[in-house]
Amino acid sequence: MMIEMRHTPRETVAETKAYWMSVISFKRLDWTDLIAKVVDMSPLGVGIEARSKMDPGFVWFSEKVDGQQGGLLMWSKQRDSDGKYRGGIRLVPLDPDEAKILQEKIKKAGPMKDPIVLVDTILDSLKKSGGGSIVQTK
Repeated sequence: MMIEMRHTPRETVAETKAYWMSVISFKRLDWTDLIAKVVDMSPLGVGIEARSKMDPGFVWFSEKVDGQQGGLLMWSKQRDSDGKYRGGIRLVPLDPDEAKILQEKIKKAGPMKDPIVLVDTILDSLKKSGGGSIVQTK
């Protein structure tokens, strides 16, 4: 039996689009680049599908998704049916100036050199927006 933890309803997107994204895992703070398709959306985030394993962590999209470029990969699970991975990303609203500065820092420093820049910016934005804890509770 699966327990539904969803607080907001999601809608399937009419046309899936692939996005290049980077994930900094919560556990190791290592940076992984991957391509994922957005398959559904809710007011708070997006559902994604990818061919490679995704560890929960901080996310940065190469382009905006539903008006946002950063977020938190809250969960990821491999499907038995086809071996693909499914995940849920909580989008984090960034001030346009913050997003621009962050994008410039990422381009300048390179992903492997300074993942903390992304982590700090997303956490600061969560605090400002009253986004609360990144830990889901039942």
